[in-house]
Amino acid sequence: MRGISRGKGITVRLIAYNSGTDLYDERTGQWFYYSDRADVLHVELLLPKDAPAWAKELQEGISADRQKGMKVFSDLMENQEKRKDARVYREFEFALPKELTIEQNIKLANEFLQDQACQLGMVALSCFHLKIDEETGEEYLHCHAALGTRRLEEKGFSKKKEPAWDKKELLLTWREQLAAYINFHLKLHGHDIRIDHRSY
Repeated sequence: MRGISRGKGITVRLIAYNSGTDLYDERTGQWFYYSDRADVLHVELLLPKDAPAWAKELQEGISADRQKGMKVFSDLMENQEKRKDARVYREFEFALPKELTIEQNIKLANEFLQDQACQLGMVALSCFHLKIDEETGEEYLHCHAALGTRRLEEKGFSKKKEPAWDKKELLLTWREQLAAYINFHLKLHGHDIRIDHRSY
C-alpha cells in the first residue's frame, strides 16, 4: 500500500490511468488521456454500508457513465485537500488468481475491499486490469484500489484524516486477510490450490 500525493504530481493521472478515462487536473491545467485503454475491464466505487445519499449518487453515476462519474469523483477528492503536497489517496494493488473467472475475481476483490476497507468508513475505487503475456498468451487480472484518506460524512468528508489507516499493522492485516479471502473463493469454486500471505 502506498500513499498517493500531489507532491508527486500523479493524483489525477493515477485515477485516469486506473479507471481508463480522460481527466483534467484543475490545479495543474493538465489533461490525462487514458480512455482508449482496452485492459481496464471494470471500475466500481465501493462504500460503507451507512454511506450518505450523496456518495450513493456518485456510486450510481460512475456505474451509469464511467467518464462523467470519474470526473465528478476526481474533482471531489481533489477539492477536499488544500495543501499542494496533500496525500489524496492510498493505493492498494493486488493480483488475483488465474484459476477463477473474471466475474468471480471481481466479486472476490470487491468483497474483500468492502469488508476490510469500507467497513472502516473509507471510500474505495476498485479498478480491474487484465494483462496478457505476449509470449504465453496467459492472462493476469489484478486490482488497483484507490482508498480515501478521510471518513465519509453526511455532507462530505471528515475534516481530519484517519491516522490509524496509515499504520503498518493495518497493511499486514489486509495482506493476511486477502490470502484468506482468495483461499475461501478458490475452495468455493472447487480449486485445491491455496496461497500463503507470507509469500503472496
